[in-house]
Amino acid sequence: MKRAIELLRVQLLLLGRLADSSRALEEALKKNKGDEAGRLSLEMEKTLLSLGKAEKSSDQYIKERNKNNWEEVLNGFRSSPEKKMARELLSRVRERLEALKAAAGKNAVLLDKDVGYVNFSINVLTGASAGTTYAATAAQPGAGRAVDMLDASV
Repeated sequence: MKRAIELLRVQLLLLGRLADSSRALEEALKKNKGDEAGRLSLEMEKTLLSLGKAEKSSDQYIKERNKNNWEEVLNGFRSSPEKKMARELLSRVRERLEALKAAAGKNAVLLDKDVGYVNFSINVLTGASAGTTYAATAAQPGAGRAVDMLDASV
């Protein structure tokens, strides 16, 4: 039982760290602070790697007990304060996971918005001609000029 509580605590701690980083990333994205967002993303990546290791340990523990999930593992223990604590930890882990899913969705929307703005800015900079008034498609047949007046070949 001690091992189960330890594994769930580690996961809860890492998910809490990830949630804090996710909130900070959301604020950085809202304020368009790219360097801070990049730093936070690297921090989150390290936390995710640690979380992956913790989940592998949990999966190994569950397999060692010949069970399929945490619920089955906890059902196998007799009723005790430790079992109650383990159930509470499991419940908190699941709540944090749901909160992180919601935060990831928000951050994805913010990133899409920022990428859209960057793409718009690039299009403005690379397509900075005199506008559609002078484009070849704006020239009407019989309007006097059938070629673009900014065309170098003229």
